[in-house]
Amino acid sequence: MNKLKISSELASLILLGCLFAGWEAMLIVTVLMLIFCEIKDIKKVMTRILTFYVGLALFTMLWGLIVDGYGTLYTSIQGIEGTINSYLTNPINMNAAYKYFFTPLKTIIGVLDIIVKYVIILVKFLFIIAVLTNKKEKKNFLNKWINKYVNMVLNYINGINVSVD
Repeated sequence: MNKLKISSELASLILLGCLFAGWEAMLIVTVLMLIFCEIKDIKKVMTRILTFYVGLALFTMLWGLIVDGYGTLYTSIQGIEGTINSYLTNPINMNAAYKYFFTPLKTIIGVLDIIVKYVIILVKFLFIIAVLTNKKEKKNFLNKWINKYVNMVLNYINGINVSVD
């Protein structure tokens, strides 16, 4: 089967466009490129973009677990308190705990959630600009976290032995 020759610049642009469209679109486009196109020239760019996106997805998932974990803890404590109070004639008063601990913590996590989501979009934007200008992206706090996941993905990819016919 003859494969189509696609320029590395066009392939890079298509894959970067998939960063806007989401993971599903990127996966479909990547698989189609691998099936129908010669990948010798675009392998490096494809690996760079895919590993960045996987690292970003893993970091986003970790942050979601942190935020959702607090929500689960908060709801669980309310449920346990309600269950215990239903059996008592003198209910437990946890107003001080809510006032001085749970509510301020909920506010802080909410503010951090907004900031982290903003920074994730900023890091994504800076990565796209770095790829388009063919420069390394500037290091920042979030980049270091994401690059840890990118390195784990690269180590995993490099450890796979697949023969291509």
